[in-house]
Amino acid sequence: MLQRDQNGFSSIRQPLILLAFFVLALALPAHAQPTEPPKQPTTPNKVIHPSMGVGLKDISDWSGQMPFINLMKQAREWKNWQDKKSTLPIHTDKNGWITKLEPGQSLGTVFLTSKAAPAYQHYIVSYDGDGDIRYRWAAQKDPKKSHKGRDYITVKKGSALLEVTRVNPKSPITNISIVAVEHLSSWKNGEIFNPDWLEKISQFRALRYMDWLKTNNSKPYLWQNRPKLEDRRWTAHGVPLEVISNLSNRLNSIPWINIPHWADTAFIGHTATFFHKNLASNLPIYIEHSNEVWNFGFQQAKYARASSESLWGKHGNGFVQWHGMRTAVMCDTFKNGAFAKEPNRVICALGVHTAAQGREQAALQCPLWKEAPCLKHGIDTIAVTTYFDAELNGPGRRNRHDTKSIKDLAKHPDRISMAFEQIYNGSIVPTPANHTPYKGIQDKTAKSVKYWFNVAKKHNLSLAAYEGGQHITANGKALQNDEDIIEFHKAINTDPRMKGVYTTMLTEWKNNGGGLHMHFVDISSSGRSGSWGALEHVKQDSSPKWDALMEFNTTHPCWWSHCQQFPIAKEASSQ
Repeated sequence: MLQRDQNGFSSIRQPLILLAFFVLALALPAHAQPTEPPKQPTTPNKVIHPSMGVGLKDISDWSGQMPFINLMKQAREWKNWQDKKSTLPIHTDKNGWITKLEPGQSLGTVFLTSKAAPAYQHYIVSYDGDGDIRYRWAAQKDPKKSHKGRDYITVKKGSALLEVTRVNPKSPITNISIVAVEHLSSWKNGEIFNPDWLEKISQFRALRYMDWLKTNNSKPYLWQNRPKLEDRRWTAHGVPLEVISNLSNRLNSIPWINIPHWADTAFIGHTATFFHKNLASNLPIYIEHSNEVWNFGFQQAKYARASSESLWGKHGNGFVQWHGMRTAVMCDTFKNGAFAKEPNRVICALGVHTAAQGREQAALQCPLWKEAPCLKHGIDTIAVTTYFDAELNGPGRRNRHDTKSIKDLAKHPDRISMAFEQIYNGSIVPTPANHTPYKGIQDKTAKSVKYWFNVAKKHNLSLAAYEGGQHITANGKALQNDEDIIEFHKAINTDPRMKGVYTTMLTEWKNNGGGLHMHFVDISSSGRSGSWGALEHVKQDSSPKWDALMEFNTTHPCWWSHCQQFPIAKEASSQ
């Protein structure tokens, strides 16, 4: 039952659970345990003084990121693909393994979807228990190389389906692992991270785990019911905190953790205790209340509005004040609780709507809260974005009649060069009447960063970018499903000139007072929802966006305060 605490927050009461186990030991399924103690996995070499940060793409079978060796961790829910209208119950244990099948029932999970030939094509599927598994669609089993408890499969372009067709209820199939042949040795030695992905992600100073934690539209759960290492998949409720702390420690990367909008003070306290106990002592931690609480495309914004109205009645900026209040409570809980003896390790970020200049004062001052101002409760950083679209996205869904100009541009023989002329100078596409005139990437970035730097400086705060990079996509707009527009936007993103645009944007960010910059995101395939990844897939080694980030990472070493305050450990930088 939900109850309101003194700050008007819907809370779920639960006891503090102390955690004391090691990630790598628990990551191995029983059938994969080697006969000798596993060797400590080697951490990839890093840029000596990296300064860039990146957000990690949410875990899915289609992202191209493939961060985990065991692809079962990125698989979908169990589903009866033979009868999609079936209403038969699905029986699983607490970890998500099928315990029995109803008569005539078969249950499958999609574990990999590739638009082209997948990064890895040959896999070993291992499992415990008694039952039958078959493979369909893009996955095919080689009977000659397979035997009970171990299948050899090949995966091609498309969606790969693993389907359980028989289960012995007395000895159900569990601990299914799907491991690329190239990664078998690493897997047997206790590694859970894809070495190819680890090599790339190790180049960043900080990692934002917002998507890994499934922050957007998050649904409440008890602390003891949070994602576990033993869960069949980490696509349901998010990646376990044990995995996140392990990765941060391995790479000496600063974690940026997003606390769910529904989290009460007790849940926040448990999170603080966990990271104080499990995060390496040389690392600070960024914390942020939810994600884009101003964005009514997400449930957290609607929750904030409803919560503020229940506390204070209807006020135009009440939801912003509520967000400021919850940020303040989060900051206090970390700094006065588990991190009380070292509060400087906690960098508490207030996420704001970058385009809504002036609205941030409602969150900083939050006059409706009895303990106002929120600013005085441990907030350290204002977190903004550096997104740019250069008016290349076309109109919103309500203005479908205004699509002609952008559609004509997308079909022009010299469309890509014209697009970059627009990005640099704003001389091709007329600025809509209700928009601030766009005069080019340098002008736009400099003006935005200067404003936010001055706000931060006035309140003795630092400035960080929680997300940033290009935002050239018709996602959510009138032309989202227009194939010409999709291809136009993808071509802009992959053009070599995008490297120069990124360099300009990052230079203006740094020169005008910006600190930590988080690119959104690391690896993600392009499509109608956008081209967000710095890389498209885990085996890709270069792209204009990636090259710009890596070059800036090298030529502009650690300049922001918290990066300098917590340098990379010598033993890590010398590996």
